[in-house]
Amino acid sequence: MGDGTTAQSATPVQVGGSSGGSGQALGAASAVAAGGQHSLALLCDGTVWAWGQNSAGQLGDGTTADHTTPAQVSGLGGALALAGGQAHSLALASSGPAATPTPTAAASASVAPTATATPTGTPTATGTPTPTLTATATPTATATATHMPSASPTATATPTATATSTATWTATATATSSATATPTPAATATATAGSAPGSGMAWAWGQNLSGQVGDGTTIQRSTPVLAGGLDRAIALAGGEQHSLALRTDGTVWAWGQNLAGQLGDGTTSQRTARVLVGGPSSGSGQSLGGVVALAAGASHSLAVKADGTVWAWGGNASGQLGDGTTTDRTAPVQVARLGGAIAVAAGAGHSLALQADGMVWTWGRNDAGQLGDGSTTSRLAAVQVDGLSGVVAVAAGGFHSLALQGDGTLWAWGRNTSGQLGDGTTTSRSTPVQVSGPGGLIGLAGGYAHRLALQDSGVVWGWGLNEVGQVGDGSGAPFQTTPVRASGLSGVVAIAGGFAHSLALQQGGTVWAWGLGPGGWWSPLTAA
Repeated sequence: MGDGTTAQSATPVQVGGSSGGSGQALGAASAVAAGGQHSLALLCDGTVWAWGQNSAGQLGDGTTADHTTPAQVSGLGGALALAGGQAHSLALASSGPAATPTPTAAASASVAPTATATPTGTPTATGTPTPTLTATATPTATATATHMPSASPTATATPTATATSTATWTATATATSSATATPTPAATATATAGSAPGSGMAWAWGQNLSGQVGDGTTIQRSTPVLAGGLDRAIALAGGEQHSLALRTDGTVWAWGQNLAGQLGDGTTSQRTARVLVGGPSSGSGQSLGGVVALAAGASHSLAVKADGTVWAWGGNASGQLGDGTTTDRTAPVQVARLGGAIAVAAGAGHSLALQADGMVWTWGRNDAGQLGDGSTTSRLAAVQVDGLSGVVAVAAGGFHSLALQGDGTLWAWGRNTSGQLGDGTTTSRSTPVQVSGPGGLIGLAGGYAHRLALQDSGVVWGWGLNEVGQVGDGSGAPFQTTPVRASGLSGVVAIAGGFAHSLALQQGGTVWAWGLGPGGWWSPLTAA
């Protein structure tokens, strides 16, 4: 929670508030991000602060001790964007600590998803951020019953000048100075940081068992390391155990787990350093250039090109690649019958695409109705979601989907066992139903089985699983089937969701948190 305690709380508390006892009030924040059980904040001076669980060094302060108040991430300056994975963290920054070579360690599997976003501005050094809210789609990956649980992904409409993102398999809200994740330099690296401001150098730290830090090793990192020479990065997407990065030249790079070909390099070999997706070694004859958006599922990856085509690679057991087959692909293939796309989202075994005309298309696994076509039949090619138009953002949970319309109404379909569709029932739906309650919604976020929505009035609403207070209403109810207001919060400009905790950034830079913490659960309280 970041309030200096491990006390349970089911309503928001201020991060770095007077109860923290740290002497460090966390104010003037311009962006927040949530990992599995840790949190990150980007301040207007370009420094990064972190708190929560730190067993893998994901707080980046050079230790593995948990922190109940914010600690400064070592050596980072001029940061522009953040992302949190299950147990690792990423940042785009212009400077950082020296890259120190270290020997290689043996790899082993771990869950380490990340969130994605595209920075669109640089935080101001002085003054109070006052972002203008705009809608944007920001998909992330989601957990399934067959994997370790993690936060469910979302795409969100987000405020400009603020950013939020979430970790693996966590829903996120983003905006200017938004969350991005990236790999770090190889073990033989001797270069130090200090590239020109705005160059988008990628830094990473924390758990690295599958190479998700991207520095050419599988060694856990408790301070930031430079990601293998990956500069000019503008967006990142994280799957269950793999990562993707988009550069300004429109190329896509990948690293981490690759059992299903989700790195797109023509192999199924794990990679601890970045490889070019669709490069010469993939043998596909298809160079994946001109990319403008990314998403990562449990074991598959998606990309949108500037020409509106959608490309996919990796696991395909449920048809989530949309190429008419169930054959895994180690190099990108084009999604059939789909054009005019501007954004994508990836669930555990299904995929979504948003077209420029506001229509939504889906394909892949459909046992809970998550494709929204009125059936529970899996689809190997894209089908149109029934009755939806005017959509500006899409999100994918593990087995459910959401769409935000331009008029501020929210629609959901798929699995609903914990009330995650927000329609007042626990009945799964194969066609979209309107989320009950507030209109005027401008942003979405979520965790493993809970959802958050930001209203244009600055109020935060939550619904779904609430066993540890992650909805933020202070009720103690195990779940909420319709949106309830997060207690006592107003003037919020950005939201983020971790596995079972939630974050909110207020206009003026104050950060609030609630739900599961290192030693218990919180209601909204402010970060120390």
